[in-house]
Amino acid sequence: MLQATGSHAWAVSGGWVAAGRALHVLGTAFRPRARWGAEDVDDDDGLADFLACAGPDRVLLLLGFDWHSQMLHRSERWRSLWRGTRARRVLYVQESISNAGRLTGTNAMAQAFQSAASLCDGIVFTDVADRPLIEAAGRPSLWQPFGADANLFRPVVPYEERVAGAFFRGKTEAFAHDAEYSDRRRILDHLLRRDLVTFIPYAPKPVKPSALARDFNRYQLAVNLPSVFGSHPTRVLEGLACGCCVLTNRTGVPALDALFREGVELVYYRDELDLAEAIARLRRDPAQGRVIAASGRSAVLERFALPRLLQQILAWSDDLARR
Repeated sequence: MLQATGSHAWAVSGGWVAAGRALHVLGTAFRPRARWGAEDVDDDDGLADFLACAGPDRVLLLLGFDWHSQMLHRSERWRSLWRGTRARRVLYVQESISNAGRLTGTNAMAQAFQSAASLCDGIVFTDVADRPLIEAAGRPSLWQPFGADANLFRPVVPYEERVAGAFFRGKTEAFAHDAEYSDRRRILDHLLRRDLVTFIPYAPKPVKPSALARDFNRYQLAVNLPSVFGSHPTRVLEGLACGCCVLTNRTGVPALDALFREGVELVYYRDELDLAEAIARLRRDPAQGRVIAASGRSAVLERFALPRLLQQILAWSDDLARR
């Protein structure tokens, strides 16, 4: 089930629908629609009828349900529907909830999560920093890093035919506090003043994932700059899937940083000076970048492609149902 409000990256929305189709396990993709702050949805896309008649063999992956579909779990009418269904409900928490200042500056996200979690059988979450709050909800949980739709995000332009340089596409303005994205702005400014990166600013409008894939295919090097998200963001996975040599900061969490081999599947940098030197080195030696890019795409295909992550979720859900 896709979220009722907002527009998010393909890897936390429509990419899961594509993964379900690829595995031949997709029954229905629900797309309820609502206005932000509304008490109910304008169109539930048949969800209420499904909940009333679905059997225990059906699994609902609830994307963004906690925050962007609050009208589907706040009212007593909907809560009764969720409690009464026999379908298995897996809540997919895609955004930080333990550090709500990243988006709202209040504890509203945690409260929304707790409301949603009380109606679900299990929780999949993407930010390891959320683990204490997730576990406190009293539901079985599964941590997964972000994945990529490797059929959509794939190499189309050969590495040697791309622009022999780096690009960064993303947001630089703070959500609520000036400190947000401050490291990103500092590093980006350092690169821009040295003509080491092409910057594509964030625009507050829906972006087709195919357009993002085209951007990745234009450049040999894809830069990820420090994020408000504590783990590797979707940009890292999708850049790797497109056959870019990805340069990213470390998260500071050893288990996360060990997901990729430094200098083999991507390039980690320490600060703006280290990043500038790495970009210059890879521009001088595109053969090195091409080898790293090929290994990085293989890593995504083997471990982080969305169908693989969906298989893991379904197997986990089956195991929970047998307990």
